Amino acid sequence: MIRHAVGLDVGGTKTTVALGRYDDAAPWDSLELLSQHEMATGSGRDDPAELLGRCTPLIGQYLNADRDAIIGISLGGPLDRCRGVIGSPPHLPGWHGLAIVDAISTRFGREAALEHDGVASALAEARWGAGRGLENVVYLTFGTGLGAGLILHGAPYRGRGFSGEIGRTPVQPGSEETYELYCSGWGLAVRARARGLTDAEADPRVLAERARGGEPRARQLYEESARGLGGLLSLLVNLLNPDCIAIGGIFTYQRDLLWPRAREYASLGAWPQAWEGCRVVPSALGRRIGHYAGIAAALEKRFGPPCG
Repeated sequence: MIRHAVGLDVGGTKTTVALGRYDDAAPWDSLELLSQHEMATGSGRDDPAELLGRCTPLIGQYLNADRDAIIGISLGGPLDRCRGVIGSPPHLPGWHGLAIVDAISTRFGREAALEHDGVASALAEARWGAGRGLENVVYLTFGTGLGAGLILHGAPYRGRGFSGEIGRTPVQPGSEETYELYCSGWGLAVRARARGLTDAEADPRVLAERARGGEPRARQLYEESARGLGGLLSLLVNLLNPDCIAIGGIFTYQRDLLWPRAREYASLGAWPQAWEGCRVVPSALGRRIGHYAGIAAALEKRFGPPCG
């Protein structure tokens, strides 16, 4: 039977609402993305009601395609997937404690599901992107913030419900410097401002242009990011021995500034056999990852194992 899923992916910078169609006999293999709409998250970072109000007409329009459609929500952690409650995502300060699944289900009268955006993106990348056909896939967000999603032995790994928060891990024990400081747009901007750059100059897009032009401070910032990313990659490779690590967000369009040196640093710290067997690639879904992440959350709710 042909069915539909609506995906809502809420990020610190942009939000996506998408509609997908699939055959429930083979949902992951048959998915077709029918429509998507992006908007700036804007003031919705502090006011979920404002953002959800902007999304409501689109979601309602997409739900007209199928009265049994499920709504999948992809959003940064920490969160409680099974209860459908958001924790305290640093890039969405106004969303703390929001019971978003109940709110969405009540508003639209449809089943809804919540998933950590790292896991939802990892599912999307493993099913439809760079990790297709592979058993063990790691996805790194490298966007406004840094998160991770793990697909191990073909299934999402969530631990006790709090996995993927790699961005908050200190680079060295006892240090206040975390991997997110080096592997995210937020971290780039923080380090740039600490060197005296203005907010406009600290924008990652501006920093990339300056780094490509040879500006020393910008080049140094990307050298530091490459070192941090290399260390993170060696940690993941040694710990998980994955088939593939796909990196999204900023990495997909600033790879030339990050990968050459990150690869060198990673190879220094990674176990050689594990490093040689792991492909590290930009996200194949690229800027479209948000279009698929919410739909992946919906399909995982409907066809994956139950919570608990």
